[in-house]
This record gives sequence, structure tokens and C-alpha cells, in this order.
Amino acid sequence: MIRCLVVDDEPLALNILEDYISKVPFLSLVKSTTSAIEGLSLVQSGAVDLVFLDVQMPELTGIQFLKIINGKCNVILTTAYSQYALDGYELDVV
Repeated sequence: MIRCLVVDDEPLALNILEDYISKVPFLSLVKSTTSAIEGLSLVQSGAVDLVFLDVQMPELTGIQFLKIINGKCNVILTTAYSQYALDGYELDVV
């Protein structure tokens, strides 16, 4: 099982990703949160293998989040802003 975390400040986006994860047999949802700080704590504790991460959030941007975790787990960026796609590739995330 791949242990997943969803971090997004939009509740609707959280719900969509939670639903997706529940339908994939090898994914297990550890937590979904609107708080990037709470998400950081979970990643740093080693509790997750994969993060679905929004880019534009109030506490901390997804790019800042990525720099802090420094490769501790895999990340899939989820954003409505196409201009962030290149930033993700530069930080070796999908």
C-alpha cells in the first residue's frame, strides 16, 4: 500500500482527491488537510509515501513545501495554475 496525504486549501479539491484515492486499490489515505504545516509534520514523521500537493496555499506554497521536505517522499502537484508546471519539473515532481 502507498500511504497518501492530500494537502489543499480548497475543501472541494480535498473531496475529489479523497474519492480518487479510495478507488485505487494500492493507495491508502493517511490524512487530508487544508494545512500545509500539518502536512509537513506528517511527511517529516515518515507517515506518508506520496503527497498530493496544491501549489497555491495561504500558509506555505507547495513549492516552499517541496523545498522543506527535500525529497522525503514522492509528490504529485495538484493545481489549477498551469504556470506552476515548470516549477514542479525543476523540483523533480509530477
